[in-house]
Amino acid sequence: MVSQYIKVLVIIFPVVFLILLGFFTKKLGFVKQNHSAYLNQLIVYFTLPALVFTAIYYGTLTLDYLKIPIVSLIIMATISALVFLIFRKSALSRPVLGALILTSAVGNTGYIGYPLALKLAGNQGLVKAIFYDLFGTVLFIL
Repeated sequence: MVSQYIKVLVIIFPVVFLILLGFFTKKLGFVKQNHSAYLNQLIVYFTLPALVFTAIYYGTLTLDYLKIPIVSLIIMATISALVFLIFRKSALSRPVLGALILTSAVGNTGYIGYPLALKLAGNQGLVKAIFYDLFGTVLFIL
């Protein structure tokens, strides 16, 4: 049982380390505010699509993968409905309630989810995460 916890920590540690490295390099002034925009553009337009295409190219796709976006949409719709029902009578303004619903239903399945899926479940896990994210989360936001 303890070895499973160690395995999870070994997998999660590099991701947490990189997040902390980015945080502290910005706090210490090594990375400026305008650098963040360039890094985000590099990730969004080059490295993330390259990761997606590579994972899908080397992955094995089956018709079962079509179920993943459906499950994703059902999960997010259910969470959205629950948050709406719980907070609809609250004093929250409509924009704040909308933001609460959106942030409650949609997770960070790309930036954080992809590396964790790859480390935890290998390339096939990454392909499943891509289907969840691109065909579920993105469609939900649109």
